Amino acid sequence: MRLTIARKVLLGNLLMIGVVVGGVVWIANDLRQVDEQLRIAADAQEQLLSINDIADDIDRGRRAWGHVIVRALESDRSWTHPEIAAQRRSAVNLRAPRDSVLRVVSESRFGKRESIRKNIDALTVSVRDLDQVFDEAERLARSGLPDEAEAMLHRWHEPDERLQRALSTLQLQAQDDARNLVDRAEEFRSRIIQRAGIIASVVAGLLF
Repeated sequence: MRLTIARKVLLGNLLMIGVVVGGVVWIANDLRQVDEQLRIAADAQEQLLSINDIADDIDRGRRAWGHVIVRALESDRSWTHPEIAAQRRSAVNLRAPRDSVLRVVSESRFGKRESIRKNIDALTVSVRDLDQVFDEAERLARSGLPDEAEAMLHRWHEPDERLQRALSTLQLQAQDDARNLVDRAEEFRSRIIQRAGIIASVVAGLLF
């Protein structure tokens, strides 16, 4: 059946509409992927700040505990002395916010990735081991065993080395996410420009 001019125009319009709609869906899919990458990278950067906070809390806690135990061993003051008791409370109080931030990182999208999980677990174990070193050093000091307490106190280097390795790896992984986002965004930008050009060419051809 011969197509009338009106039918040809209608068919051409329908084809153009189809091309435009398909192109919009095509580009929208890329934009959704960019948005997803943005969310992943934003989460990674947020967790990087949290990881840095954890590192700061660990460092403050380590210095606080070392100071408390050394002061108690070097002086005749008892653990119930107001100054030493206050310093000890301060050292203990650093653990709760540190553990809270560590839990938030662990439960985040960043922390639930299989590649990240191993390092978060290593960080958690190292933190617990570091706490145990200071708790045991305190117990020995309270028991009147200063030499043993001092020897235990020096063992903080062992878990701290593992802890620093885990922190460093997590920080690098979060930074890699940011770099990957820049690369992916540039890739998506090029693809969107290319696809927009293809759609414009097809529409121009149909109009012609």
